Amino acid sequence: MERTDFDLAFSCPICFCPSINIVFGSCQHYVCSQCLYDDLDDSLRSTLSKCPICKRPNAFPLSRPVVPESTRQLMRMAGVVECKHKRCCQEMWTWEQEQHETVCPAAKKAKKESRPPAPRPATPRPATSRPETPPLRPLGSRGIMVTKLISGRSRGTGSRSSSSRK
Repeated sequence: MERTDFDLAFSCPICFCPSINIVFGSCQHYVCSQCLYDDLDDSLRSTLSKCPICKRPNAFPLSRPVVPESTRQLMRMAGVVECKHKRCCQEMWTWEQEQHETVCPAAKKAKKESRPPAPRPATPRPATSRPETPPLRPLGSRGIMVTKLISGRSRGTGSRSSSSRK
């Protein structure tokens, strides 16, 4: 089955969109619950009192039914997914997700909220009174770096006499 055939076979015959919440009529045709029950004016509601495919009268319930979980799972297996952003509620085919992310208002808002704050401009630090650290020089074959002793005395030299070391 080509993707376009798949789209037609599992999409709502009214809005041509995929939906997890499909409602089956007594004639076994289906329509998404949004097309049947959301914000319809009286002229559209009278049109939908018949099945849009076979024109059977009163094929669908007058009030929105609870869509069985098995039907929802079947549509997920067919490839219908909901937008991952809770504020969006859009349903689409899995292969449409990437394109939807570029136009989804909830995705744009979430991306904007997750951005880190703009970096502050660097402020100059006040000068310190510490002297600069002397340069390092290698010591021996191990590559250990040491600094030159700044004081006038060398380590290990002192004014102790050999008699005081006992």
